[in-house]
Amino acid sequence: MTAEAVPGHVMWVPDPRKQKAADHTIEDVLSLPDGAPRVELRDGVMIVVPTPTYDHQDIAGLLWAWLRRHAPREFRASLATGVAVSVDSTFEPDVLLVDATVEQDPVRIFAYDLVEGRYEAVADAADELVLTAPFEIKLPIGDITP
Repeated sequence: MTAEAVPGHVMWVPDPRKQKAADHTIEDVLSLPDGAPRVELRDGVMIVVPTPTYDHQDIAGLLWAWLRRHAPREFRASLATGVAVSVDSTFEPDVLLVDATVEQDPVRIFAYDLVEGRYEAVADAADELVLTAPFEIKLPIGDITP
């Protein structure tokens, strides 16, 4: 497998001068460009979080599902939610158990399809997501909301 550079697109990397000085803050993390990789801060040093393997993602998903079924109602399982520990330290855990306050009300689902190298919207749903590809899907939104 090879990777090709996207014309006109520069891959983001941590600033080596700031890395050496170890003076990054949560503000630096929050101001990263959209295409930047996930990072954690350890005492001001940005560390790129590696992309998880399929097996790793499966385990995290199964743990999330188990916690969602078994945790008391005052808790909620969350996937890939960043956590600020201090102004110069953050973590990107795979699964996190948080307070059950719901931040998205109402929930809307947007589905996209990759067509000729760009994403095109194929659905926008608040009650039920209905798709015919990649297979027939009729997903009641209430089934996936806390």
